[in-house]
Amino acid sequence: MKMFKKSTFFLLIALFILVTAYYTGNRVYAQENEQLEITDLKYPMYEYADKIDQVNNTQSIGIALPSDTWNVTKFELNFTDIKLGKETKEFEVYDSGFKVIEKFGNNYGYGVQINISEPSIVYGTYIYGFKNEYTDKVLKVQINGYDPVKNAPNDTVYGTPTDLNITKNLGWFYQKFENPINLSIGKYFLVVDGSIIFAAQDKYYWAYNAYAQFPNLHVSRYDGNTWSDGVKNSTLLYKLVQSTERIYNPQEINMTIEIENTYYNILNGINNGTGYVKIPKLNYSPDTNPLQIPIKSNTSTTLNFSYSYSLRIKNKFDADGSVILELDQEIRWRIEPLISRIEGNYSIEFYYPDNWNDIKIYRNGLVVNSELNVVINTDEKYIYLESDSIITGATWLITALSSQEILDMNFPIIEFEPNQDLRFSIELPQVNGYVSWKLIDPWDFELFNETKEVSSIIMTFSYQIPENPHKGDYMVVFFWYSDHKASVISQDIKITVPFTLDPQFIILIVIIIGIVSTVSTGSYITIKRVRNKIQRNRKKLVDKCTDVLSMNYFMVVDKESGLCVYEENFSGKNIDSALISGFLDAIRSFGFELIGSYQQSKTIKLEYKDSKILMVEFKNFRVVLIMKENPSSDFLKSITNLSYEIDEEYGHLLSNFNNDVTPFKGIKIIVKKHLNTSFLAPLRIVENKNIKLNSTEKNEYNRALDFMKKNYLDYFFTSFLLNQHEYEPSKIRAIFNLIEKNIFQLYNI
Repeated sequence: MKMFKKSTFFLLIALFILVTAYYTGNRVYAQENEQLEITDLKYPMYEYADKIDQVNNTQSIGIALPSDTWNVTKFELNFTDIKLGKETKEFEVYDSGFKVIEKFGNNYGYGVQINISEPSIVYGTYIYGFKNEYTDKVLKVQINGYDPVKNAPNDTVYGTPTDLNITKNLGWFYQKFENPINLSIGKYFLVVDGSIIFAAQDKYYWAYNAYAQFPNLHVSRYDGNTWSDGVKNSTLLYKLVQSTERIYNPQEINMTIEIENTYYNILNGINNGTGYVKIPKLNYSPDTNPLQIPIKSNTSTTLNFSYSYSLRIKNKFDADGSVILELDQEIRWRIEPLISRIEGNYSIEFYYPDNWNDIKIYRNGLVVNSELNVVINTDEKYIYLESDSIITGATWLITALSSQEILDMNFPIIEFEPNQDLRFSIELPQVNGYVSWKLIDPWDFELFNETKEVSSIIMTFSYQIPENPHKGDYMVVFFWYSDHKASVISQDIKITVPFTLDPQFIILIVIIIGIVSTVSTGSYITIKRVRNKIQRNRKKLVDKCTDVLSMNYFMVVDKESGLCVYEENFSGKNIDSALISGFLDAIRSFGFELIGSYQQSKTIKLEYKDSKILMVEFKNFRVVLIMKENPSSDFLKSITNLSYEIDEEYGHLLSNFNNDVTPFKGIKIIVKKHLNTSFLAPLRIVENKNIKLNSTEKNEYNRALDFMKKNYLDYFFTSFLLNQHEYEPSKIRAIFNLIEKNIFQLYNI
């Protein structure tokens, strides 16, 4: 007998040790779960370069930039050899008749006098006229010398004659000389030579003006052998395309450049035909690339010039960065810019955040310092890489440290059970950046993680504990980071799990129970515990029903304005929300009973006549309930959870409340979720044969049908199905189940 008792004792001890070892874990956190690396950060950096070059003999300024994103910060131009470009100089342009070049009448050509007042280059000429439709001979256009005796062309031909360009349609026709003709000051003749004409249909018409603007210009006719003496007052129509060799000073012709709708004067240089302009401070973002700089003057002629330029250009680019956040460690920042030299005198500038320290710069993996033309200015917080430090193909790395920012984490409770909501809030240093948090289990596995963009200074987070979690100590690790600040904070929490056994242990227990079957005391204790648990569950169910049926009125009040943003009336009596809000605000500073207090909320109970008034203070709003009876402790927890969710969904609207209550209609769904208000609402029955009902549920289903049938109604209230003096838990559970299964649904009266 003694051996049996000893064996039984040791078996029980062994069972206890096995169960304890199975359900108890030692928490060991690995470094990676307390650490987070963010790799998608971007940091603005500035690159500078000098662009210098020279362009000769041009009529426009075009400067190619490295890309479209570069700005011009300093600008200097130097001009030389400033001349007038091509111009079309008009002589006679109005016609009163035509001179005909033809065989009959010995009209084999005509010439008109040209006067050159300064050395010029002639590129071509325009002639106004037309030719006979059947004419196909090619006449010559040329510039001849001047015979001062006859005022007619002489035999000297300047340049190379060009073929006459003319059609049967009357108009101005351009005659381009193959090579520009240089003419000195003097008199010349523009000639159309028709010596090759031999047929009657060969006719060319050159317009003239008998009422000439230039009456002193002579016109001469060619008879095939000689030129006739020149006559006046019948000037042939022509225009010369020419330029002069004269050099101009820029101020003489009001020469300017235009940048961003601002005109800058070109000042005269030291030598004739030179000039310059300097703009030391600019922030010019060109619309086009190459950069086009318009040139203007008071002449109608395009200018010819040579120029040199010196530009200081600036560009902003984003460098890739990352940050490593770790509990109880300084924040580690990394920036890896891609730097490639552009143009001469190339440099890089980066302004780092004020809170960064211990700045280090690496080139090709080695730390560089001021001896290598790298500047780290800790007073003005910038890094400057001078031109000599930038080597083609080098890799760069910038590192820094910063202290962790202060975060205020608020956990209303830190001990949880299965299916319970883990809720907490965090107060952040600024509305910027991202937040991320992890839930680490006792064996250092990551159970959950979430990342969000920051939306407000105070943010709320939640997670539902699984139905079958491991019990033990867990850790919540919270990360906040922006592009230059960051922090890590943690909170230990505990999850407790009601005692249950795995199937393998159940087999072991059965064996042990067989061995120690003579011991009956344990069975009695177990039965008593089960009964107590059943009684507690029955009481919770009755309390849940009593709390719901006790509610008369619910409202949410904005603290600052005292206005009601949402209300629900469950009693059917008219209630003035403004009056209640004002009344509660007036008396809340007097005596009250504090029945619940957390870091973010406190619940105040007031009694007035036959009503119990609950007022929950939460951040920037209040939740107010008017009830017939005092609520249960579970109901108070529901109010707290409800307040957290209202803050999570509508906190930002309440922080910026503008007296518009329309956005708060959705609070009804949150109230229904936490306070089970469907139990109070009129309900209808929706039959669903695919959903199985137990006997109690079928009984309540039929009772509801009988009630509506007897009273000729399409709806019913749950209170009609309950005994007003003594609630039966089984019926309450059946009604709640029918609502959850959507057999009992809300009815809109």
